[in-house]
Amino acid sequence: MAKKSVPKIFNKLGLMTLGLFSFVFFLYLTFPYQVLKESITTSLNKQSSFNIRIGRLSSHFPVGVALEDLNISSAGQVKSLSVKRVVTSVSLWRLLLGQLGISVELESRNKKKLGVDLVFGLLSLINGTPMPSKVFLQSDGFQIDGYLDFALANIASGPGANPLLSGLLTQIELVGDLVGSAELNLDMESPTRSNGEMTLKLRGGTLTINDPSLNIAPQKFSKFALESQMKDAKLVISNKSGFITQEMAINLDGQINLKKNFINSQLDVNLGVKLEKSLKDSLGLIVEIVMGGHDGQGKIRIVGPLLRPNTIKI
Repeated sequence: MAKKSVPKIFNKLGLMTLGLFSFVFFLYLTFPYQVLKESITTSLNKQSSFNIRIGRLSSHFPVGVALEDLNISSAGQVKSLSVKRVVTSVSLWRLLLGQLGISVELESRNKKKLGVDLVFGLLSLINGTPMPSKVFLQSDGFQIDGYLDFALANIASGPGANPLLSGLLTQIELVGDLVGSAELNLDMESPTRSNGEMTLKLRGGTLTINDPSLNIAPQKFSKFALESQMKDAKLVISNKSGFITQEMAINLDGQINLKKNFINSQLDVNLGVKLEKSLKDSLGLIVEIVMGGHDGQGKIRIVGPLLRPNTIKI
């Protein structure tokens, strides 16, 4: 008798599970995403200094949302940022391991994608230290058109902006396709155990300064690279990093010394700039004033806390 009742129990459990799954799946498909979109948009606009518009919001299986035709602008700023598609999802597998795994995928107009995966320890979030333990980034040719322009325009209008550079920053445009990856394993309890590497390059990059009075030719990058490696509690920026066009060379190297509290990490980075031809004629004096040096060249050392570093003219 007992043997016959066991299959019946499993049958009932199976039917209950199927019913629950069907109900959840029905809610998943019929969820009022239009209402959620309006609620998210209103909340973000109230809590930030940006004006955000979302064209369409939908579900993304198994646990996530997809935003299409996202537009971000700042009050008083002419420039805005448009994103074709953003997908954000949460890993159920990570939750079972006591971690919060978040994946964000951006799609640009050329259909190429930029993916970012972040992993947080649930205990660290509960303790109020929201620092990811893993960071993974992958780009297969994502168009960065508009992203740097938007960021620089907001920096130029922000508090503490350098009046010598503010007007120039709003005129800069950078286009190109981002390729490369970054994989970082962070252990803030013991920074010496942190490790990883990053190699990012810009393919077909062009820098344009839209100021007719400066008469600067579009700068086509023959090199646009950022390479670094993390080990022994240091993020070391390789001397292979740098940016070169027909009239400009920017060299970058140094390191970030990681601390247990990440915001207390220490910068020690060297930045060198050399301008030629039309760039030198138009911007050489600014480089000399801000960075020291002469003849369109300058070099500075950036040292100190990550959020409030000091600059030293070399």
